Amino acid sequence: MTILRKLKGVGAAIVLGVFLTNPAIASKRTEVLVVASLHGLHKKDANYPYDRLYALVSDFKPDVVGIELRPEDIKADADYLSKSYPHEMIALRDQYSNSAVGFDWLGDEIAGGPIPDDWWTKRSKVKAIERAMNADPKMSDAESARISDAQTQLLKDATPSSLTDGRYYKLVRQERAWLARHTAHTPYKDWVRFNDARESHIDANLAKIVRSNSGRRIVFVMGADHYGFAVDSLRAGFGGKIDLQLPQ
Repeated sequence: MTILRKLKGVGAAIVLGVFLTNPAIASKRTEVLVVASLHGLHKKDANYPYDRLYALVSDFKPDVVGIELRPEDIKADADYLSKSYPHEMIALRDQYSNSAVGFDWLGDEIAGGPIPDDWWTKRSKVKAIERAMNADPKMSDAESARISDAQTQLLKDATPSSLTDGRYYKLVRQERAWLARHTAHTPYKDWVRFNDARESHIDANLAKIVRSNSGRRIVFVMGADHYGFAVDSLRAGFGGKIDLQLPQ
């Protein structure tokens, strides 16, 4: 499916100021910078190359760097990580090796252990469903094409701020709703269930990291697909304690 190919792993950037009422820190502020990456698209985007992403993280002077790796993979070697994760996640893990934490989740089947070498090519049921969906002409129509085209336009000259003004998140929600409707009575429904479960696990991990690092400066790096859901979850979890700031 065209949407899935174009939507996978792209991103944007925002800054969240989160104030927690932990008596131990009193008026001390927990600052959270959420930076979303474009993964491979950073190579082509002159407005948002890898260096700009890295600068966003570095300039914030973080105490903790949360990256889109599974917690169980955070200490793995780069060769292993390169088989499952984007370049910038590995680079950030290496640069901030003493302060990096992972928040991703890729399924209960491999939770707590290493990802097998042939997982994505042969053994992952979810990946097999994705390949079947992409090859199925029924999994595309005028509405999906419209969403895909709109995404392409937004991503063409993306900047951290242009991807946080709500337009991209709106398209992500439209894409998820389209998938839910069109896969409801098909074998592809497990793809929707997986994505929903992944968002839930990511949101829970982000909240846990924030709570366990009260009063510190935290950076989260994630794709724009997750960004909107993550922000909504942080707002819901911390209410008025969140001070949201958009990048300039």
